[in-house]
Amino acid sequence: MNGYNNDAGRGSIAVTVVRAGAEFLPCPFYGRCDGLLVMDAQGGVVSFASNAPHNVGYLSSLILQTGVKRLICGFIPDDELLRLRAAGVDVRLCSCACGVDELIVDFAQLPSA
Repeated sequence: MNGYNNDAGRGSIAVTVVRAGAEFLPCPFYGRCDGLLVMDAQGGVVSFASNAPHNVGYLSSLILQTGVKRLICGFIPDDELLRLRAAGVDVRLCSCACGVDELIVDFAQLPSA
């Protein structure tokens, strides 16, 4: 799936995003986001993985494939939350009014899903 190297995701934070030109914005809709932006804890972009099918199950599989253990999203369905938690992913909810960089910095203060 996407040929993603999961070694890059370890210790990183993933954010579900929509693309607005060259910019990435937090996405309020879990399955409908454009993809997954994987960043290091300092806010540097590691990679972008596309959610081309715009599908809930595909996105969850993509998250697990990256190897990230921290996820920020605007919303997540209960069954997908349980799936990710079972795999050890710490899922946090965000306001999509904040920028991606701000969310990365504030990860520990974001509410758990």
